[in-house]
Amino acid sequence: MQDIPENFYKYNPQWRAEIDGERLYVENPVQRAYCLSDDSFTNWVADWTKERLKHRDVRTFISITHAVNASYCQCKSCQESYDKIGKSGLNILFAN
Repeated sequence: MQDIPENFYKYNPQWRAEIDGERLYVENPVQRAYCLSDDSFTNWVADWTKERLKHRDVRTFISITHAVNASYCQCKSCQESYDKIGKSGLNILFAN
């Protein structure tokens, strides 16, 4: 999800992963993690993805995946999801 526009990441701190009780701003887009249980983020990504696909001349895939790093959201809602379906399960639910 490193293609998410900077202004959306910067001005929606609730979409950033909560790590050790804080939703810090991460400079490097490749190292960013998001709160995958936040409904407003999930809905925004779905709408954003549909719009991006509509405006492509050639249909290609868009990867909606978590960064390959150890960062993941630790908020209460994400933790509850991890307990029920695991981290991979939440990633799959989010991407679908």
